Amino acid sequence: MKHLDLQTGLRGLNESLGRMRGLLAWSQLKQQEARPSEPPSFQMYDTTATDLRNEYSHFSAVSLRVHSILHEPSASLPMPVRETLLRKLAQLEQEAHQLNRHGRCLGY
Repeated sequence: MKHLDLQTGLRGLNESLGRMRGLLAWSQLKQQEARPSEPPSFQMYDTTATDLRNEYSHFSAVSLRVHSILHEPSASLPMPVRETLLRKLAQLEQEAHQLNRHGRCLGY
């Protein structure tokens, strides 16, 4: 049961990273297309920054949940499987950290 939860959690983290990449790409495109010398002719309400913060928060929550399962004493995972999952988790967290460099996801 826990192994299934871990696989689902890791898959969810990977999907969350994809959504963060998409939101960052959209934000960068918007910035590239902005013409500072001209006022915007039409401005839509843009939720990109909020969506990005929400996605990063979701990623962090799922990551903590996966960590708690992996470090749970009652988890009956063989050590090689646990180590593989921990490496995968560390890789996903590193990618999220790289995306959030300079606070891009959190809006600093």
